[in-house]
Amino acid sequence: MLLPGGERKVTLTVRPEDGEKIIACSVETGRVQDEENAVTRVTAVRLYTNRGPDLEGHAKDWTPPPADGKGIRSGRAFVDLKMTHFDPILTNGHIKAGSIWGNKEDTASAVGEPEDVDPSTIVTEPQSFYLSCRERFGWQEYAAGRIANLEHRFEKPLPIVPTVLYGFRAIQARAGNAPRVALSLSSLSETGFTLSLKSFLHETSNIEANVLVLPNGKTPSQHGFVDVSVHPSGRSPRQKATTKVNFEKPFKKPPKICAWFTELSIPNGHRSIWVWIDNITADKMTIHIDTWAD
Repeated sequence: MLLPGGERKVTLTVRPEDGEKIIACSVETGRVQDEENAVTRVTAVRLYTNRGPDLEGHAKDWTPPPADGKGIRSGRAFVDLKMTHFDPILTNGHIKAGSIWGNKEDTASAVGEPEDVDPSTIVTEPQSFYLSCRERFGWQEYAAGRIANLEHRFEKPLPIVPTVLYGFRAIQARAGNAPRVALSLSSLSETGFTLSLKSFLHETSNIEANVLVLPNGKTPSQHGFVDVSVHPSGRSPRQKATTKVNFEKPFKKPPKICAWFTELSIPNGHRSIWVWIDNITADKMTIHIDTWAD
């Protein structure tokens, strides 16, 4: 944040991975005295964090605005000086900006009316993705008794701790071995989460999980399950399953989807299985379950 004339620079680094966040800010605004059609501009700002230092950005000759709203900022007389406090949670990684006040005319209003915002009502988009032990850790060969912690950091910290839905996306076990695996959410915060995966005595070469992150309780959602075990002639090794699903209520736009296995019965051949989804529209989708190898 540059001060008038570029005389000094102030920065504030926030580390979300350590739980640091900006929790409030104060903004002072005013108008240049004796300037025709002077617009309101920002004359000082302060950011407050939940721990560590705060950031104070103001001119060297700054003093708290008096009752009459008059004061000197960078050697210039200002009127209508007013300090406004914003309490909603603000989160970011690194705060950096250009000059926010000085002699250059600003034709835009600096701030709007403050309002108290409940963080749980801040709408952010759901996130849908998968995590793979093969892609993350390079798993290729079969091995027994594997343990993996898949950490995921959100691109930007969320306003509140989200709801995370998760389940197995893919399992690859050696022939003759039934899949014996476990998956749990071992940590969760506004900045990210950790999924813990385990394989027991039977050898596996890859485990993957599907994840759906719901940032708050305001996101419309639907859920259900599909049973593909019933087949007129039974299912042979490597036989794939495809099922079309119509949503009970159409969405306004194609939704984020997360699917996982809730029950497995794989009596033949290699225990390699994968679930994936395509043809997603506002009112339907197609679920695929693939097996491969003999």
